[in-house]
Amino acid sequence: MILVSFRRVSAPAGYVAACMLFSLVLAPGCSDKAGDEDDKSPATRVLADEARVVLAGGGGGPAHAFDGLPGGDVPAGETPGVGFALRQASAEFQMVFGQFKIEETPTSDWRGVHSFIGVDDKPFSLSDFQMVDGSGAVVARGKVVIGGAGDAVDLAIDLTATGDLNRISAAFACRPDEHFLGLGGQSWDVDHRGWTVPLWVTEDGLGKYADDDYHDDWPFKGSRHDTHTPMPVLLSSAGYGLVVETDAYVKVSLCDEADEKARVEVWDRHLRLRLFTGKDPTAIVERMTAWLGRPKMPPPFAFGLWIDAMYGPENVLRVAKKLRDSKIPTSALWTEDWRGGYAEGSGGYTLEENWNVDPTLYPDLPGLSAKLRGMGFKFLTYNNTFLSSSADIFDEALAKGHSIKKADGSPYKFQGHKFELASLLDLTSPAARGWARAIYEEGINKGSDGWMADFCEWTPTDALFASGADGRLVHNAYPRMYHRLNRELLDDRFAKDGIERLTFVRSAWLGSQPLVDVVWAGDQQTDWSLGDGMPSVIPMGIGLGISGFPWYGHDIGGYFSGFTKTTTQELWYRWVTLGALSPVMRTHHGKSAKKNWNWESDAGSTAHMRRWASFHTRLFPYLWQMARVARAHGTPIMRPLALGWPDFEPGWTATDQYMLGDRLVVAPIIEEGATKRQVRLPAGRWYRLRWGEPGKPPPATGDVIEVAVGDGAVQAEAAVDDIAMYVPAGTVLPLMRDEITTLAGADGKAPKISGDRELWLWPGGDGAWKGDIDVTWKANGLAAWGAKIRWNDVPMSAVDGVLEVSGAGTLKVGESGTLTIASGQHTVGKVRIRLR
Repeated sequence: MILVSFRRVSAPAGYVAACMLFSLVLAPGCSDKAGDEDDKSPATRVLADEARVVLAGGGGGPAHAFDGLPGGDVPAGETPGVGFALRQASAEFQMVFGQFKIEETPTSDWRGVHSFIGVDDKPFSLSDFQMVDGSGAVVARGKVVIGGAGDAVDLAIDLTATGDLNRISAAFACRPDEHFLGLGGQSWDVDHRGWTVPLWVTEDGLGKYADDDYHDDWPFKGSRHDTHTPMPVLLSSAGYGLVVETDAYVKVSLCDEADEKARVEVWDRHLRLRLFTGKDPTAIVERMTAWLGRPKMPPPFAFGLWIDAMYGPENVLRVAKKLRDSKIPTSALWTEDWRGGYAEGSGGYTLEENWNVDPTLYPDLPGLSAKLRGMGFKFLTYNNTFLSSSADIFDEALAKGHSIKKADGSPYKFQGHKFELASLLDLTSPAARGWARAIYEEGINKGSDGWMADFCEWTPTDALFASGADGRLVHNAYPRMYHRLNRELLDDRFAKDGIERLTFVRSAWLGSQPLVDVVWAGDQQTDWSLGDGMPSVIPMGIGLGISGFPWYGHDIGGYFSGFTKTTTQELWYRWVTLGALSPVMRTHHGKSAKKNWNWESDAGSTAHMRRWASFHTRLFPYLWQMARVARAHGTPIMRPLALGWPDFEPGWTATDQYMLGDRLVVAPIIEEGATKRQVRLPAGRWYRLRWGEPGKPPPATGDVIEVAVGDGAVQAEAAVDDIAMYVPAGTVLPLMRDEITTLAGADGKAPKISGDRELWLWPGGDGAWKGDIDVTWKANGLAAWGAKIRWNDVPMSAVDGVLEVSGAGTLKVGESGTLTIASGQHTVGKVRIRLR
């Protein structure tokens, strides 16, 4: 129970100066006895004329505290300190090729908040107070809403500036060892401490600088924090999550300023902060994602391999047949050029910007999609919201008024990504949305099972929109509007025909979380570069997961090669293994489609893809259950080790390793030419997980690693066709029992998943798995298969270290080792058990 009051009380001189301007929980030395001797429970209150919000759980137990000095005047030219401050400013947003140069001009100094004042001298509620600067002027009005229980406390602060003030700053003091995760798809860092991060939806550039300065080539090469998927969502190791609820430009400074503060600055007259406090970071993520909204479960085929195939129906069908003949389990083909494509020259393969199927390149799209479905493939295509001057719908869209406009009402045109004039669909217009939806639905009628929903970063801030909304607020919201259009269309079609479909997006903003199916990392360089090559997709996946996007993948092999070499064999091999150990495994031909290394480049590459696509597909029971956990609790599939081991410092900072689900540590090699790397593991016993060729007995488990307390560094070797994976002692890992071809069901419906399974067990502790089937086991006596083994009290023997059982029951090994298998989401079928 949370005890809350908000009142004026007297306090001795100097008392409040030692307390916090903004605080959750009473800070040491700041008891409330001076104001109310009889009130023994912590409560939310105002002390004297100082601004102070104090929050605690019932019974006096602290939930969390932000430590810091009170706010007040801000010296001219300096950033605000701990507390609240407001000012007035203007900004110029220059857009070139979807990237933005943003320059702010302050028109007043920061006005620090000195106190909260009630409407009158009577006790007043949390929903009505004023914020006053040093001159006594009211600079903002606000409300505070408190919820939660125990040490899991939620706090919402809503502020509205007065007059012409249009910038609001809220700051808390940083702790010396505090880490900050989240902020969406950030490609350089997992922990953002020490950086000021601008949050604005933008193209991320062709390569990235390691800083946030505007270089001469800013329209082409990105800055450190340029991203398609910025997200004002944070998880702190100090015990809180933070969401800034806004569509405006946001700047987050995390201990990057002289006074070591975590500061949020919103370029708007409104500031809405949502704080989620507690001791367990996983529980904080659960409550935070519940507020954000979680995505619906994707269809099962999302967790199979998706292969790109284009250049017309003959080649698409050739690829499909080769995949089946090569026994590469594949669940979806996606055909990016279904609307047309041309010129494989120095500029690579370029897509037409039509909105309808290309009748020359794909004269019978329904026939093609039907053949693919008959082979067990889902058929995915491509869409975006550009209205390019060369597109088949350009004249119609403009004639019907569906484009964004200039101030004079004429179509707003800019130089598009194909270096031709283009505009954008006005997603604030119901008529424009209905028009676009009808065209997209025609693609479904011709057999599309979903599409890449591309772009959404180019929305100019000075455009005129049908809704009349400010373009500076529409810009970040534009991806969310696009996601809603796609979500509503696919949901409506599913209700009519029961066919499973999805979209995959590269841009997002707050509120996109419950609307999207899959987020992918965008257009990486085809190289090993930090920030925009293969290494960048790991921090992006971790940050997106913390920010509420659990279904994540990336372009295997990378996309753009304009300023680097095309995909090499080594890079592709490494990226395939990384893709197999990601929630979604998808290839991309890349801009230089015929030059990039791929699964057809030689026989070894085909075998490499077969090996790792098999592992990814056989992981389906594990990935599906982790998806169910993500849906129910918000815990992402691709996650930092900090969610499992909050006290393990590398779990908050590592950019080159992660957890896949709750029991697989993945440590890919991301350096060209390397075959060894250092892996950081929490204390305990760990096992190296190895995966061999499909259809053959798996290799020995490898090293048994004992990690002492405080010593998390181990050396790992991985040949170019391998990847380092580890599981803790006592792990149960469920796999599909045998090789399967696809996770796409017949006639586009959900597949029938049997209860046949293979279980891999690692000794050293008790284990459990609850999912499609439920497994629990006691490790004592299970270090090796002994001579005395009984299944449901019937004696049996292991063959080549493998036990074969059927149905539910209990396995007893020796005198005390037990393993129990029960039906979960599926009835237990045949189960193969391997002790690793």
